[in-house]
Amino acid sequence: MGISIHDGDSLNLYLKQVRKYRVLEKEEEIEYAKRAAQGNGKAREMLILSNLRYAVSVALRYKNFGVPLLTLINEGNMGLIRAAGKFDVSRGARFVTYAKHWIKYYVLRAIYEYSTLIRFPLKYATLLYRDDDLTQKDHNLHKLISCSHHLSLDQLMDQELNPDETRYLTERCVHDSPEEGAVKKNLREIIDDALMKLKPIEREVIIRHFGLKGQRPVTMGEIGKKYNVTKERIRQIECTALSKMRYPMTKRNVLDFIE
Repeated sequence: MGISIHDGDSLNLYLKQVRKYRVLEKEEEIEYAKRAAQGNGKAREMLILSNLRYAVSVALRYKNFGVPLLTLINEGNMGLIRAAGKFDVSRGARFVTYAKHWIKYYVLRAIYEYSTLIRFPLKYATLLYRDDDLTQKDHNLHKLISCSHHLSLDQLMDQELNPDETRYLTERCVHDSPEEGAVKKNLREIIDDALMKLKPIEREVIIRHFGLKGQRPVTMGEIGKKYNVTKERIRQIECTALSKMRYPMTKRNVLDFIE
């Protein structure tokens, strides 16, 4: 199908190629999905190609977790291909609503396999703990974990998609499906269980620093002022807490809940 990216390729060139494939209208998507379910390879390919830009947008959210962006995009494309093979149009959902679970699964699996950072399990779960489909919360979290010298999701979308395309993509992704609601419920339970393993001060530091449970993320310095201790002391408490959280979260295998 020719949708994989290799290290020597230019990301901008790839994005220009992706833009050639327009987003399907609902009626078109239904027709292609029905034909794909009957074994029509061309129809299945059209479902995939018309949603490549969404795989890029998902990969960009996780570009600072130690895995090359091009690798994440390729993994997202693999999730897109998997989704096209399993999509059931009779359930009434749009293809991208279903596909985003598979795209995210493949992207996060790649990060999970590549990453050796002790902070990763919590950050990974935090991203899934909150509403993350092109909403304001997602953009705030993106800023929190991104380095300033990287191209932001907003900038890239502005450059590569016109306003109509961006609005259309946003409108079709902002509402949770029943399946996604169940996913988020399970993820919250995992995180809550891990938090309960902590001492009260450790739990408070994690919740406040990472902005869990609807709170605004705050700096270690701000937390230190509240408890009248140094920022370094808060850092030590957080490190201990993350170590405690890593095992129960890994044992429960967060990835199982987004398949």
